[in-house]
Amino acid sequence: MNNLSDTHGILHGNLRAAIWKLALPSIASGLLMSANSIADKLFMGRLGVDALAIVTVVHEIRLALMTILVAFSVGAAAIIGRAIGAANTDEAAQALRQTVLVSVVTGSLIGGVVAIFAPAVLQLIGYRGDAASFSAGVAYLRWSMIAVPSLFTLVIGNTVFGVLGEARRALQVISVAVVLNILFDYILIFGMWGFPQMGVSGGGAALCISQTIATILFILFLPGTKLAGALRGVWLPDLAMLQRILHVGLPASARQAVVALSGLTIQALLLRTQSGSAAGAAHGIGVLVESLAFLPGNAFASTAGTFVSQNIGARNVQRAKDAALISIGQAVLTMTFAGAVFGPLADGIAHVMLPSGATSAVDLAIRYLHLMAFIQPAVAVNLVLAGVLSSAGDTRTPRSVTFVTTGLRVLLAYGLSSFTGLGVMGVWLGVASTPVISMILLIAAYRRGNWASTKV
Repeated sequence: MNNLSDTHGILHGNLRAAIWKLALPSIASGLLMSANSIADKLFMGRLGVDALAIVTVVHEIRLALMTILVAFSVGAAAIIGRAIGAANTDEAAQALRQTVLVSVVTGSLIGGVVAIFAPAVLQLIGYRGDAASFSAGVAYLRWSMIAVPSLFTLVIGNTVFGVLGEARRALQVISVAVVLNILFDYILIFGMWGFPQMGVSGGGAALCISQTIATILFILFLPGTKLAGALRGVWLPDLAMLQRILHVGLPASARQAVVALSGLTIQALLLRTQSGSAAGAAHGIGVLVESLAFLPGNAFASTAGTFVSQNIGARNVQRAKDAALISIGQAVLTMTFAGAVFGPLADGIAHVMLPSGATSAVDLAIRYLHLMAFIQPAVAVNLVLAGVLSSAGDTRTPRSVTFVTTGLRVLLAYGLSSFTGLGVMGVWLGVASTPVISMILLIAAYRRGNWASTKV
């Protein structure tokens, strides 16, 4: 194993410049993936409402499967980062091989089972449509499940490249994946350039093709990183290493599952208000806009995690702390700016993204965006601190904070909407209040400093 020089300024040099050097490609990757989602919806929208519905359903299924993957990716990131910082590439390589091995096997088994029982899965979820639409939905789900092993490997590759400080290489892979997915979407959905017109299932086939090629690129790029030669080692199961990975990763997986359940619960509460579907639509638009504001926060969280894990491994805790504080500051600045932008533009955003005549939904979306603009600084702190603690191996603190604040969020949303007459705004006030509480709890955990000595 070679290539141990600190080529990205992670262990030495100007921190602020190095952090921005890694964060910018991560932000660009997020923008590309957002563009890809928009393109998917535009293409499917030309096929009708049923096509859009099945894409949404399958997207939720894939998100549920991603909860399982978090247990491996977060644990592997903490162990690999520490090992790279300590110049122990053998341990980092073993963690990588075990994570890829388990991810591929797990993804293949789960994807295969869901593909076999695809009709029953869609019926269980409650997907409705005529016989032709249902058949197309089954085909799309099966193609998407065939792509699960490559999805899992792609996420692991992206995580590993991030913790190695190879954000630019990761951006190159994501760029290829997005371009190929959009290209094959167009070709296979509509049957262009002599290819068969596959309709909805063409979108699933495009997903499978683009993810597989992107996974191959990660493999081809790996020899140019600090883990050159890592894939040439032993691929037999290592129970001790897997136990270490899951010890760190399982709390993060549980945290992700609770967040997903909370989102579904909030949506259900909104649909139960007098505004009903208008509130649900407004919330969906608000969350979509917020996701764009989250891009810099997520990028700085990932970047901070890279600096923290490697510097703790190198026994340079002070540099890890300095990197965490700088990342928090930059995330707060960029997300505050984002909030300041989408707040005043709320009216225009709502009118563009919602159907004409949906006056109630437009008014509610504007109110939601105005409210959420004020809490972006707190959200920024939460994102980065959760990333810092998790990358250091302390995934239990973010999990516990999420459990507490999620329960409080649901209780406040329900109470304020049901017993105060606030309705929709009561739900959103409950949602908006908890990031501040979460921020306070995470800051307290960070200041205690126990995260810096967590064993992984």
